[in-house]
Amino acid sequence: MTIRNNKGGFTLIELLIAMAISTVVMTAIYSAYRSQLKSHITQQKVVEMQQNARAAMFVMEREIKMSGYDPDRSQDTEITVADNNTITFTVSAISDGIDNDGDGDIDTADSDGGEVQTITYSLGGQDLQRNGAVVAENIQVLDFIYLDENRNLLGPTPLDTDNRDLIRSIQITLIARSGENVAVMMMKHTDNKTYNNQQGDALLVNPNDSFRRVILTADVKCRNLGLN
Repeated sequence: MTIRNNKGGFTLIELLIAMAISTVVMTAIYSAYRSQLKSHITQQKVVEMQQNARAAMFVMEREIKMSGYDPDRSQDTEITVADNNTITFTVSAISDGIDNDGDGDIDTADSDGGEVQTITYSLGGQDLQRNGAVVAENIQVLDFIYLDENRNLLGPTPLDTDNRDLIRSIQITLIARSGENVAVMMMKHTDNKTYNNQQGDALLVNPNDSFRRVILTADVKCRNLGLN
């Protein structure tokens, strides 16, 4: 009887080598996947932060621009509070979507049923608030600078009545950050920047944390102030 040697199999050493190569390949694939995932999550958080801040600034800028609006000069519309992170102003309502005088028509600002609206923007914790309702979350800094018709700085804040009557433009600075907590899967980052307002005053100095931040500024001309 003839016994044949089967040489078609793998030796133990060959199997171990194959397993080692597979482990290296799988580790590389996982590392690449994890890196891509971190990059995606980071970009997603940054985009959300930017959109949140821009939407908040757009709404705030649009309404502050209307401060003192009173088309028929019949209402005492003005800025009533002018502090460094709080502003309160009144406008003759553009339209609140309500038939205030009961004539069957939605009232506009120049109708008899038009109301005077009081609007306050302030920072509550990490939330930008409009009349106490949250407009945007994760807003770390809100800063207002008040200027007269010659672009001179008005102060100190809060402004008194005489200085409030001189306001013709307002510089707004808003600093938002990427969430309440830093996501575990975000790319590593340390924020050592200094954030200034448009006058060069430091609002946030070297936070030394892992949050991403965006700073937005606006220079709002209050075209209705000084007309009454």
